[in-house]
Order: sequence, then C-alpha cells, then structure tokens
Amino acid sequence: MKIQATTQQIEKIKTDLVAVLLTKEEADQKTTKTEWEKQVVQAKDFHGESGSSSVLYNIGALTSPRVVLVGLGDQKKCSLEEIRKGAAVAIQTARALNIETMSIVFPHALKSEADVARVLTEGVVLGNYSFSKYKTRDPKDKDLKEVSILADGTTIRAAITNAQTVCANVNMVRDLANENADEATAVNIAQTAARIAKETGIKCTIFDEKKLKSMGMNLICAVNQGSAVPARMVILEYAGDPRSSRKVALVGKGITFDSGGLNLKPTGSIENMKEDMSGAAIVLGTLKTCAELHIRKNVIGILPLTENPIGSRAYKPGDIFKSYAGKTVEIANTDAEGRLILADALAYTTSVMKPDFVVDVATLTGMAQYTFADVVIAMMTNNSVLGQKMRNAGEKTFERVWELPIYEEYKEHVKSDFADLRNSSKSKYAGTITAALFLQEFVNNVPWVHLDIAGVSWGEKNSKYLPMGATGTGMRLLVEFLQS
Repeated sequence: MKIQATTQQIEKIKTDLVAVLLTKEEADQKTTKTEWEKQVVQAKDFHGESGSSSVLYNIGALTSPRVVLVGLGDQKKCSLEEIRKGAAVAIQTARALNIETMSIVFPHALKSEADVARVLTEGVVLGNYSFSKYKTRDPKDKDLKEVSILADGTTIRAAITNAQTVCANVNMVRDLANENADEATAVNIAQTAARIAKETGIKCTIFDEKKLKSMGMNLICAVNQGSAVPARMVILEYAGDPRSSRKVALVGKGITFDSGGLNLKPTGSIENMKEDMSGAAIVLGTLKTCAELHIRKNVIGILPLTENPIGSRAYKPGDIFKSYAGKTVEIANTDAEGRLILADALAYTTSVMKPDFVVDVATLTGMAQYTFADVVIAMMTNNSVLGQKMRNAGEKTFERVWELPIYEEYKEHVKSDFADLRNSSKSKYAGTITAALFLQEFVNNVPWVHLDIAGVSWGEKNSKYLPMGATGTGMRLLVEFLQS
C-alpha cells in the first residue's frame, strides 16, 4: 500500500473514497467555507462522536463517489490517539467497501503537523492489517493500493515516511507471532533474523544448540530438551553511531510455542501460545527499524529461541539446573519457562556484550493481564530515569506503561530450599513482580527495564488499529524510547 502526501484540492480528487475526520464542533458548525463542507456537515445522522462514522454518496461538489465521516469527539479532548483511531476507522470502512484508492483530509485539530501526519499514517497502516494467509481469498476482493493524505510539506512527508516504516515492521511482528508454531520455529526465526540482518547491514551471530550447551546456557537448554526443534540464540548488532561507545541492549523472550511443559496449560489458556515469542519478534522488528531509519544509536538485540514442549525428554518440576551466570535454579513450575531463557540471555548480554543499559520485553506472566487487562504494559526497573523515559515514550505512542515495585520483601518468594533460586514464586500473589525479581538476579546491576507485555500482546477482537490476534504492541514503544 502506497501512502503519499499531496497538495491536490479535495474538489479535484478522484479516489474511490474521501475520509473526513471531524470533531463534534466541526460536525455541528453552521457556517462553512466551501460548498463541499456545507454538504458534508448537513448529514443528519452524524454528530462527530468519538469512533462514529457515516458514509455519504454523490456529494455534488466532489468528484469522488463516496465520503466517510469519522468522529473525533469533543475538540478540547481530541488527542493524537483519537486521530490515530479515526484513521483506522476510515481505513476499515474502505476495506469494507472493497475499494482500491482513498484520500484523507488532513484534520484541523490543533496539534503539530508532524505528529498528526505520524498518527494518521499509523492508523492507516496498522488499521489495514489482517492475518489472512490461511484464508481462501474471494476473487472479488480488492486490496487498498493507495492512500493520499491531503496536505504537503517536508515535515509532513518525512513523518509519513518514517511512520510507514515503523508500522510496516509492526505488521511484520504481527505476522511472525500469528504464524503457525511449526513454521515460526526457533530455527526458522533465526534464519529470518539472519536474512533481515543481511538486507539491512546489521551484524548477526547465531548460537546453535551445541554452542549453547558448551557455553553453559543450561536454562535455555533445559526448556528445549524435550523439543524436536533445537534452540537458537540470535545476537543482532546495529552500529548506528560508530563514534560513540554507548550501546543499549534489547532482549526478547522467544518461546515459539508454550505448552506449559509437564505443568500443562489448560484449554482456554493454550490456544494462542504460538505468540509467546512476541518479545523476540518485537526486538527483531525494532532492530530492523533502527537500520531502516538510520537511528543514531548503537543497539544490540538478543533473541533466545525455543519452544516449551511436553514429552518424555521434557524437563521436570523439581529439577535443578546451573544457569549461565552460575546460579542454580530449581524448577518449581515448567510453565515459568520464559524467565529461564531470559535469565541466561540477560546474564550473557550484561556480562559479555556490556551495554550501558538493557531492556527486556516478554509475554511473561498472566498476572500482568489480571493487573492491567489489555490496556497497559507492566514495567519494572532498577533505574528511575530509564523508567520515566519509557513512560514518556509510552504516552507518545499510546503504548502506555506503568511501573510496579520490586521491593526487597518480595525476594523471599523466589528463594529455593534446594537451589539458589526457584523459577516460580512460593506465593500465588504478585506473580508479575516476583518474575521480574527473578530476572533482576541476572542483570549484573546494569541499569535495566523489564516490560511484561502479556496483557497487551494478543487481541480477542478487532479494535480500531489493534487487530484480533497478535498486536505487535511494544515495538513502537521501543523505537520511540530509542529515538528519544
């Protein structure tokens, strides 16, 4: 899909659909500047409420056959998120009408032009997504090929281009997480990462199962030992600022399917576990975006990859393994596997790669969803400055985060009677916090932010620009965090 800015006047536009995003005040105005505006706002069934829409046909002053009006709500409350959602409503209307070209009138909301152009593009690209690889296509179905945004200028064009790059990679993340688990395996994701690295000039190193075992990555190997597909760990190194010695590391959980192991997940909790590698996909998408946008940061991406299977060779509750860091871990629950592979990856990252700070992103705990539902990312950190920067990035992208405490009192819950640590809390409470405290044991006092995306990574229904299935939520957050 091509998105472009244009100075062409709306009266002369000949696309299949024109989208007009209006606040309630604009929809109710009595005086208008042009004939087409007068005809549009006379629509009796449209009053500009947030999320509302109405399709009009054959507006005499326009050459386009259809106009969709999209409501932005009260003008004083009209945020960039409202515009982002409005653009998604417009694009989904276009899809429902089975059209190939459309135009969007640049909203008059009192925001910066660059920000409005950015969120319009985000709404268009993210709202146009659907995972239809395995659906039989109706021969009559058409793809939306071209979207024109009726505004122009260097700043607007740059914002559109950048946002389209970011969101195309979010959609790549969604595709990876929606893919069948037998297709998106550890081996295949590693190969995908290698291909992307070659195309974008990123250095890529892949550790196979023999290398992982010889290195002492025993926690990754433990989770993998029941699998027919060997584990991998991918190291991506993007040198966006070769003159600087500073670098940031991103570590993403890559469980390609989580059965729960011998602590088997029940029906209702297992069906979408192919997306348990969303953290790794997000890190891969972020590194790709950094290279394509030439972001002036040095960024390392670490992807520990394996499935968590059942079977005669699967690791067992009560087993004890020595981690890469040297600490021993008792397996209290085989369904607490994500923190195991992250522990080895974080220990390697902080001790060998030596970043200035590290961020891990993971679909880690169901408790995060109990706390924040599908609205907010749970964040825990040992550095308040980094935490505030992540919150700021979340507010700008609307991939919001909220910090939970990691007080010393919670550490008792991850202590083992037989090993240094246990991988599952002794308590049924505060599971998101105790999981983070387990990970903190492996970051070697490096400044660190932990993002638990379990609540936001999967959608149960289509919601504006967030689709049913994998959402890719967290990638735009990391890109903004790095850029800021």
